[in-house]
Amino acid sequence: MEQPPRVRGCVTLALGDERAARALAEALEVEADNPPDPERATATVSARGGSVRVCFEARDPSSARAVLNAFLGLAAATVEALRRLG
Repeated sequence: MEQPPRVRGCVTLALGDERAARALAEALEVEADNPPDPERATATVSARGGSVRVCFEARDPSSARAVLNAFLGLAAATVEALRRLG
């Protein structure tokens, strides 16, 4: 039986601040380096200038949704913490 195509995509988070982008990328890399189920989904993280790029590959749309929710939730919490810390 043929495997369905995997779901792939990238999201760019434009922070406008290089230091904040590096801090966010470091936080997200922990998750990318230790995926809970690498058969289900994997991700890579990179920072350039004031932006962070998260690219993922998932087994199916449900797995893509889960990986995006995980990374975007962690990104939102990290950005809020950075904002509060100044």
